[in-house]
Amino acid sequence: MDTCELLAELEDVIAKVVVADAHIPFVIGLWVAMTYLVEQTQVLPLLAIMAPEKRCGKTVTLEVVARLAHRPLIAAHATAAALFRVTEEWAPTILLDEIDSFIRDNEELRGLLNSGHTRSAAGVLRCVGDSNEPRLFCTYAPKALAGIGKLSDTLQDRAIVVPLQRKLRDHEVARPSDLATEAVRLTRRLTRWAADRPSILSDCPLEPPRELDDRAADNWRHLLSIACEACPACLRRAREASLLMSGKQDFDDASTHVLLLRDSREVFEKSGRARLTPTELIKGLMDLEESPWATMKQGNGPSARFLANQLRKYGIQSKGTRLPGVPNTVRAYHRADFEESWSRYLSTDVDGEKYSVASPYEAGLQSVNKGNNEPDPLLPGDHAVDRSQRPTVNGKSAVDGSEFYPSTENIELLQGVRGHSAPLLTDTMRTGAQSGRGDVLEDPEPFDAPPPPTDEDAPPNIY
Repeated sequence: MDTCELLAELEDVIAKVVVADAHIPFVIGLWVAMTYLVEQTQVLPLLAIMAPEKRCGKTVTLEVVARLAHRPLIAAHATAAALFRVTEEWAPTILLDEIDSFIRDNEELRGLLNSGHTRSAAGVLRCVGDSNEPRLFCTYAPKALAGIGKLSDTLQDRAIVVPLQRKLRDHEVARPSDLATEAVRLTRRLTRWAADRPSILSDCPLEPPRELDDRAADNWRHLLSIACEACPACLRRAREASLLMSGKQDFDDASTHVLLLRDSREVFEKSGRARLTPTELIKGLMDLEESPWATMKQGNGPSARFLANQLRKYGIQSKGTRLPGVPNTVRAYHRADFEESWSRYLSTDVDGEKYSVASPYEAGLQSVNKGNNEPDPLLPGDHAVDRSQRPTVNGKSAVDGSEFYPSTENIELLQGVRGHSAPLLTDTMRTGAQSGRGDVLEDPEPFDAPPPPTDEDAPPNIY
């Protein structure tokens, strides 16, 4: 079964409902495919479907994910006790709606969701029974969250955030119920696809783009492996999406210390100097229009003592310095003392610039190779993708084009996958105790398939 074709069908179905940037349905499709490969994963990123206001389609999007994901369990509220018990008993894909109404002030539930990010740490200890016997409950399961506003820092750090938009009045979208037949067909294909690829994630090991921080790289690693198994075009789109969605650090909720580091870098770059006195640095900070420094202390700005206390946490201190034209020694901050902290705590991309994308994929990304628009070489049957359609950094390619392609070994693997005839599922394989999904797929050529979950182990039927 062709992975590239399967991802394209998933994207088409999701795009009929989701109102968002053009790459979002593709990313949701990758995450849905990952829910069928949980046994191969080491990290399960949250899928955070977030909207700025009501009526942006977050619940509808979550419903579509529920119809496509492996063994879904959707709810509008959950307690921590219920969540780790259903994870232990049913191993479902958990989909929680209206999270802004019950997660924000629930530290226990947030900690539980955080714990399920990595397989090695996915467990909570509880005492059970009259004898208070200690027991370890598993919390490792795919989870999608939908809500209004923003996630807490720790959840957002473990999530692939899908921002939604409210549709225009003349924009027609489908209802999830209209896609029921297509969804059933795709879940059957996804089940067979996963059974045919028991080691897909290890067969296509990929290093995420270096522009991603460690946590973001973990979140995208398995999705990139799935895209690699499909075709170079899908891999390229997945890498571009990872940079657009997770490649730039969000400072809206950053600590004051990180904001100070970021803005001090901008002040030094604007001044073009290697040394600045505390007064000069403070004035430069207050001149940054979109930063909060000018509003501190009733408009007086930060004091030299405040600056010293904040920067001292990073080992940065002013030094006695002789400046040109100044007869006496003065205290000054040296740019060289900031460099290590800038590298450690600030996200930087190519050439230290911020990403700027002119428009989504289908609208055509800003051309970076003018006059060289021939299609990229793809495997047979793939859709050609214009080489000029890539994210840009101030007119330059955000990522070297060669990084979008898998290694020679993986190209040979992809060709091998395309050339072999995958066996069908035997009558022992089912899609998992969901009404309308459990039809037996017969195959005259049986193979050794893993035992399926029983009806008793499955979450309640919701469709």
